Amino acid sequence: MLSVYQFPLRASYPFSPSLIFPFPPTIPHTLEQLVTGAGEKLLIVDYSTTWCGPCKMMAPKFDEMSNRFDAVFVKVIGDSTPEAGQLLKREGVRSVPAFHFWKNGKRVDSISGADPERLEDVILQNV
Repeated sequence: MLSVYQFPLRASYPFSPSLIFPFPPTIPHTLEQLVTGAGEKLLIVDYSTTWCGPCKMMAPKFDEMSNRFDAVFVKVIGDSTPEAGQLLKREGVRSVPAFHFWKNGKRVDSISGADPERLEDVILQNV
């Protein structure tokens, strides 16, 4: 299982998926650092909010996929901090849930909406 980061303030680690705690210094704190650090691995960014029903439906599916695929999975909760909300705006997220896919420093795809089959298809095309 790979790490699922709750960006920008928390991380959940493989040895205890339910354990959430502040980022240790070795964890990247910006999207740019995550994109660069992922390198050739696929980076999947899940943009959501706490009030979004479809986001809540996708959350366990996203977490489950993080256990199955050799990729980096990141969650950005848009209403968790002002910085997270600004990141959604900067990345052009107009509806949630939205998923952006990065590889080799470039965004390779994006999807909007709660469609777990499409999410899995895009992951399979890019891992």
